[in-house]
Amino acid sequence: MVTLNKRGVFMLVDILGSRVLRHVTEFKNFPYKVNNFIIDQSILTLTSEPIPTSMKDINTTELTDITIAHRDLNKGQWEKFEQSHSSVLIIDLLGELRSISEYNNSYYNTDSLKYININSGKKLSRIKQFRLLQEYIDDSFIEVLNRYEKVIIVKFVEDNSEESDFINGIFDMFEERIENKLLLEYIVDKNVNKFRAPIEFYHEINMDIKRFESDSYENQLLFNELLIDNELKVYINYIGDREYIYELFKNGKPFKKSKPTNSRFFKFQLKESAKYRIRVNLVDESIKPRLSKTYEYYKQSSTDKTITFVEMPDKNNLWLLDVLIDTSEINGIVGNLFKYKDGYQDIPVYDYSEVTHDFIPASKLLSIALEKIADMDHITFTRFLKNNEDSNNPLLVEFLTFLRAKR
Repeated sequence: MVTLNKRGVFMLVDILGSRVLRHVTEFKNFPYKVNNFIIDQSILTLTSEPIPTSMKDINTTELTDITIAHRDLNKGQWEKFEQSHSSVLIIDLLGELRSISEYNNSYYNTDSLKYININSGKKLSRIKQFRLLQEYIDDSFIEVLNRYEKVIIVKFVEDNSEESDFINGIFDMFEERIENKLLLEYIVDKNVNKFRAPIEFYHEINMDIKRFESDSYENQLLFNELLIDNELKVYINYIGDREYIYELFKNGKPFKKSKPTNSRFFKFQLKESAKYRIRVNLVDESIKPRLSKTYEYYKQSSTDKTITFVEMPDKNNLWLLDVLIDTSEINGIVGNLFKYKDGYQDIPVYDYSEVTHDFIPASKLLSIALEKIADMDHITFTRFLKNNEDSNNPLLVEFLTFLRAKR
């Protein structure tokens, strides 16, 4: 059943996505009326020069491929988004995984050019495509996204998947600049074909989207929640200014909580095997607290994960310490207690006079950190760069990326 807005008019949705979202819109109870749909295209191709082409000139028998190629070659779809009066936008960006080619300084799906017998296009590498997207996703692109009342981002998280890292890297270019963002994330096996999945896969996405329009507090999808590695995180799917306190429960009992914050995102790092869940409290108590699901976390038992005490490096090399914190269990840091009286990243800092144990000196952190980085999987490495982006040196990032590629 299509949702009506307060004026009793069908709520319109624009979609920048893939065949996954097309399957989702085919459910009879999909909550919106589809207005504009850009399917299986890269952002790069949207504003390129058109190659005027009729459907009869597209050399393939698959109707879906004909439709996608016709829209890709003739362009004009992005203009509809720029002029749209839809209130909701849904994005999944899986269209970025299609092969893209450059032809006459413009960009098209490689298949689109093949279907009209153009073989002189230059296929883009993933790196080239990513670099170009960094240029194309500019303020004018963000301005279009921020015209919508709601922007629903649908992400698929796959462990050890370069494709997943590629898509999430593109989202990172603009996601935090979206004012009215709602987030849905799904952990999927990288071997699952998301475009030909069981109907239950698409049904779950549809039902989650429907909950955004629910009038019932109990049926609203207030959380996007995930446990990845040792991080349990929640994202509050509410658009508006509220102040929250995030509270972590361990084996059913309150364990730790955040200070009051306006942030809709929070994560806890788990260090011991146990059952955990997060409770979100509004500071003004205008709405009763809401609990996440319960997650069972198993701490890795390998002995090389434990590092007892580490010496604090100088400020230019704190990233070395961050690597060890991300990959090891550290009990304490030896350094300037006066500067870090509340600890560093939730790890206590001790003065040299207080420590009777042996500790790893700062001079040895570089070799240890480089070894840890070389052993990181794609998701862990991407998350490490994201968490430390304020201190990232471009040359350093390039070197670390090169190091991992040489594993």
